[in-house]
Amino acid sequence: MKDILEEGVEKGVFDIEDTKITAQAIVLLFKALEYPWSVKKDKFDIELSTNKFLNILFKGIEKRK
Repeated sequence: MKDILEEGVEKGVFDIEDTKITAQAIVLLFKALEYPWSVKKDKFDIELSTNKFLNILFKGIEKRK
């Protein structure tokens, strides 16, 4: 994950000060989905939640023009 983020920074796609911390935060973000999904499988829309998390994530680190 860290390598992907560093590559994005090098290419000017992402604006991240600390790729290691950001990579850890992304992993924790997705781990946060595990519990609700495991407890409420029939009522928890994992795909919708994942898409919302990804949207928040990438809008937050995407380099602004």
